[in-house]
Amino acid sequence: MPFLNPNPTCCDTEPPSIHHLATLWLIGRQGAQIDLLYLSLLRQEPTPVGRLSQAVALCEAGWLEPAMRSLEALAGELRDYQPYHAARAELLSRMGQADEAAKAYAIAIALAATPSDAAFLRQRAKRLGEQS
Repeated sequence: MPFLNPNPTCCDTEPPSIHHLATLWLIGRQGAQIDLLYLSLLRQEPTPVGRLSQAVALCEAGWLEPAMRSLEALAGELRDYQPYHAARAELLSRMGQADEAAKAYAIAIALAATPSDAAFLRQRAKRLGEQS
């Protein structure tokens, strides 16, 4: 598989690692394109929030296990960041781990910046009980 640079104007020409290429192969073509775009972004601005966004994109594309590995790697850096816990709760819910999702929603609700954020998260958490 040749290295496809998602940003040909980028000066960084280092190819992805073998491990990363294997992950891209596992998640499929569309997921690979999404992930390569985030890799390009993260090279420009490598932040924990950028990596969180990458994990959310993988989750939305249906690649739950790679998304969870990415989130787990961010646990220490983003432990006080409400969107991290909200994203983790949604991912756990999609993985069928309702009890763990409920715990993550509780943390996200406690960290919510506004009453409307907390209300939205309570609705999402309530949905867990309806799925059982």
